[in-house]
Amino acid sequence: MKKTLCTVAALAVGVSMAHAIFPDKRDSAMPSVVRLVVLQNGAWQNAGSGVAISSTWVLTASHTGGTHVETAPGRRIPIQQRIAHTVTSGNPADLALLKLGGTVSSTSRIFYGAYTGTGGLKNRTCRLVGYGLTGTSNSTGWRLIDNTWGVRRAAQNVIDDLRTVTVNVGSSTTPRIKTGQYLIFDLDRPGSSARGSLGGSAVTDEGGIAAMDSGGGMFVQQSGSWQLVAINAMTGTMPGIPTAYHYGGIGFSVYLTPYRDWIARISGVR
Repeated sequence: MKKTLCTVAALAVGVSMAHAIFPDKRDSAMPSVVRLVVLQNGAWQNAGSGVAISSTWVLTASHTGGTHVETAPGRRIPIQQRIAHTVTSGNPADLALLKLGGTVSSTSRIFYGAYTGTGGLKNRTCRLVGYGLTGTSNSTGWRLIDNTWGVRRAAQNVIDDLRTVTVNVGSSTTPRIKTGQYLIFDLDRPGSSARGSLGGSAVTDEGGIAAMDSGGGMFVQQSGSWQLVAINAMTGTMPGIPTAYHYGGIGFSVYLTPYRDWIARISGVR
């Protein structure tokens, strides 16, 4: 996984692979969110994030890397198998399941909720959790801070929209085309009534995803606990909407409900 943003092509949306959580609010309540790492030049390097959905299976974005998951500093479990989402026609989604060579003790339940209707996800406050860079706010948005990855952090936001988006998570010479349904949120200015690009005002601890944390989780409160509804994947712009780290910038998380059967078939988790 590159340490810089990887620009990708999209239909009507300009996006970058997302790998971060800001602001710098450390998280101790979501140990199911793990760090993906790889040993390079004698040191363990960040390669993304994931969410343990059972003792031996982790759900992540397919464009992440890594050979191990790290559940705590110094505790690493090898990844035995990486299974990317596939379809018989069209493009697969940016999702992958990781089969572990050991067990984790903390897992998250998936909430396969409808987007609209009674109890739906639209306009719900969500919690974004992952590892990676953090940032500081200013008058126009957030300034990311180099070399701050490796810490599990959390931010809150509001689910504003649901869209189907096609992106290239590879390169122009070696394309990897993904099409998925994404829950979308924007970055509202904390402490201000100014509206973001998709509507609404900032919630407490408002933040977003940025650079160094794809594969982390989007959670909502359901039945008294935080349950996983999407996998954080990318940030982006649309016509008339600012860049990702400016107020009004948007983030995209892969909505898990459409992929319920695939997740159950591979992992056995229902």
